[in-house]
Amino acid sequence: KTTLADLLLYKSGAASRAGSVDDGSSLLDTDEEELGRKSTISSSLVHFDHLGKRVQLIDTPGFPDFLGQMVGALHAVETAVVVVSAGAGIEVNTRRSFAMAGQAGVGRMILINKCDAENVQFAELVGELQAAFGHNCVLLNVPVGIGDSFSGVVSTLDVPESVPEGVEVDPVEVNQALMDAIVEADEEVMERYLEGEELSSEELAGGMTKAIASGTLVPIFCSSAKNDVGVDELLQALAEYAPAPADIPRIGRSDSDEEVTLDQ
Repeated sequence: KTTLADLLLYKSGAASRAGSVDDGSSLLDTDEEELGRKSTISSSLVHFDHLGKRVQLIDTPGFPDFLGQMVGALHAVETAVVVVSAGAGIEVNTRRSFAMAGQAGVGRMILINKCDAENVQFAELVGELQAAFGHNCVLLNVPVGIGDSFSGVVSTLDVPESVPEGVEVDPVEVNQALMDAIVEADEEVMERYLEGEELSSEELAGGMTKAIASGTLVPIFCSSAKNDVGVDELLQALAEYAPAPADIPRIGRSDSDEEVTLDQ
C-alpha cells in the first residue's frame, strides 16, 4: 500500500520522485522502526491534486497488530481502498478492513495488487472476492495477461472496440454487471436505462460516485504498483469517481442521545 501511495504522489506531481519501501526512500514510511521493518506502523496523511480534484490519502498499516490505525482513519475518509495481494488472496485483515469500512458507512474500492506475481489464479480470486463480499464487487478493469505477462488493464466501463489479446476476463461480459450496479443507486436513471436510453458519460460518472457512496457498487481494480501497471487508471478513478465529503452522510448523537445527520 505504501509503495502505491508513493507512486500516486509522484504521478500526480506532488513528489519529484517515486519513493520505495524496499530501498528506504518512501515519503510515507520515515520512522526509524518502519525503515528497519520495511512496513508501516503509523498512519501517514498526504494529499495530491489530479484532474482538478484534491485527494487526501491516509496510508494505514496492514498488519493486524496495528488495526487501530485503520479504524481511526475510517472516521476521516469517504472511501476505503482495500488492497489485496493477487498471490495471497483474501487474508484476515482483508475481511476486517472491508467489514469495518462498511460499518463506518464509507464507500469501498478493492485493488488487486501484485498481478505480476507468480501462480495468480485471477478468475478464482475474483470469484472468492464476490463470494466473500457480495456480487456488487465488480471489475472496473481487467488485466491483460497475468504474472510475468501482466502488461496493462482494459476498462469494463469504456470497453475498447478492439480488446487486446490475453485479457483474463472478457470486459464486454463484465460491462453489463457494472452498468446494473451503477444504475441501481438511482431509480430514475435505472428506469431510463432499462427503457433502452443511452446514458451520457457525465451521468455514468455521477452514477458511479453515487453507487460507490451507497454501496451498490464496489469497483475492483488491477495493478502492479512495483512495476507501475494499472496505477494511472486507479489515480483517474479516485479523482473522477471517489465520493466527496458531502456525498457520505455522517451520523452523530445529540445531547439526548438521538442519532442525527451532521451538516457537511
